Amino acid sequence: MVNTIQRRVVQQLEDVLGPLAPYQQQRLFFHDVTGLIHFRRNFLETVGHFLKGQVDLTYQLTFIEYGSHRRRAYPAQHLSQIDYRQMGRGTIVETLNYQRLGCKIQRTYAVEGHHLYWEKNQIWCQGQATAWVDGLMALQQLLTPHTVWLQQGFLTINDYT
Repeated sequence: MVNTIQRRVVQQLEDVLGPLAPYQQQRLFFHDVTGLIHFRRNFLETVGHFLKGQVDLTYQLTFIEYGSHRRRAYPAQHLSQIDYRQMGRGTIVETLNYQRLGCKIQRTYAVEGHHLYWEKNQIWCQGQATAWVDGLMALQQLLTPHTVWLQQGFLTINDYT
C-alpha cells in the first residue's frame, strides 16, 4: 500500500515538475553532506587504511561557500570535526591523491540546503587530465600489484575511489 501511494505521489510530482529521473541520478549515493563524510571516514578506515602505506593515498574535502567564496579544507584526519550545519550552500570538492602512482581523482558536488548533488568526476594520471573510464583503467593497472583485494576480485576499482 505504501509503495502504491509513493508511486502515485511521484507521478503527481512528475506531472507538475517534469521527470524526476535527472534529479534522482544527480543525488547518486549520498543523500547529504553527512552521508558523504560517513562514507569517506569508513573508506579511509578500511580500504584506504591499507592504501595509505602502499601507494601514499591522501584525501581532502574542500568546501567553497557560495557568495563569500570562503574555502575550508579538511584532510582525512579532520573529517570527524566537520560541522555539516555550516555547509548550507556551496560546492564540495573531494580529492583522492594516489601520490606514488601519479593519479588524482576529484569529485565535485553542489550543496543546497545540506543536500548533495553530484556535478562531475575528474581524474588525472601522470599530471594529465584523462577520460574517466580510461583513467580508472590506468589506476586499476597501477593499483593491482599493491592490493590483494583487487587482485582476487573481492573489490572493484570503484571501491578504491
